[in-house]
Amino acid sequence: MEGKFERYQRVPRVKNDVLSKMVVLTRAAGFCRELDRRHVTYELRIVRDEALMMSVAVPGERWEIEFFEDGHTELERFVSQGVAEAPGALAELLARFDE
Repeated sequence: MEGKFERYQRVPRVKNDVLSKMVVLTRAAGFCRELDRRHVTYELRIVRDEALMMSVAVPGERWEIEFFEDGHTELERFVSQGVAEAPGALAELLARFDE
């Protein structure tokens, strides 16, 4: 009898995990619809096992929005500091990642 009870206990937890992931996807999809309505371009990626990341590029800004399985959302907003016209600007960016 104890074995059946343990098996029964696992089913609701799995069901709740699926439901929580569906809630996150529903929230993310709703945000996608709002961006589509405003003609804002975005990309969806998975960079962490527990989150769906949305990258949004708008003039002068870039947003990284992560929708997590546990229901919380994180937003990082990067704002442009203007245009760099220095001839060596591209080389400087690449040099930061030289070994």
